Amino acid sequence: MNERIKELAFQASENYDYHPEFAKKFAELIVKEMVDECAKVCVQHAGWTPDMIANQVKQHFGVEE
Repeated sequence: MNERIKELAFQASENYDYHPEFAKKFAELIVKEMVDECAKVCVQHAGWTPDMIANQVKQHFGVEE
């Protein structure tokens, strides 16, 4: 697990127990799904800007800022 994933897992675990193996697998699954979603958006919407793609990925994962 790289350092950034460790940092994010620790940040997310402030109110939860931190289990390194769970965090590693969870991060791998999120990254895989994000790559799949980005590829799908790029194919379906070739003219989109990076911001538009980022917004679509956020919407896909239900992330609000």
